[in-house]
Amino acid sequence: MNLTIVNLLNLAGETLRAPRQGARQVLNLGLTPAVLWQLVILVVVLGVLLGWLTLAFLVPQTQGSPFSLFRSPLALGIVQGSILVLMIFGTYWIGRAFGGAGDFEGTMAVMVWLQVILLMVQLVQTIAFLLVPPLGALIGYLALVMTIWLFVNFVAELHGFESLGMVFLGTGGVFLGIVLAIVPVLSLIGVGAPPGG
Repeated sequence: MNLTIVNLLNLAGETLRAPRQGARQVLNLGLTPAVLWQLVILVVVLGVLLGWLTLAFLVPQTQGSPFSLFRSPLALGIVQGSILVLMIFGTYWIGRAFGGAGDFEGTMAVMVWLQVILLMVQLVQTIAFLLVPPLGALIGYLALVMTIWLFVNFVAELHGFESLGMVFLGTGGVFLGIVLAIVPVLSLIGVGAPPGG
């Protein structure tokens, strides 16, 4: 499959309708590790650009605001990149620990694809915030549910699990691990530090 904008949009639509089938198509692309790491960097950069623009336009520039640090593209990139890498390693290791059959390259592929879909949703949400703010907030809530649903289905397809319920429970472990691992990173770049501290 050629990775054109039209094909990506079509695959995104198919993934939303049938997540496991969409994940399988991504896995069948057989992307090499070099390409996958480039895609990891690309989605982080695009996420930083979109996130930075969203914060710049939508979040008041209040000193000491919890969002003030993330007006720095570097800080935003460190956080987003750390979260994505932790998701990849956590999904791979925890899945394999529970008997999953997925490989590391496949894990990278489906996690990058999840980020691509979330970037599309984030773009729509940002436009909605600018035009109809309540609609933007609603899209945000729906995006959270969608993210969990896609993640669970992607992991099930990646590792060959049949029970989505068990994958959902395992998902809690992945996200707990991410939170515990990301806290030191946030501390190092100053998130949570008192103003003037």
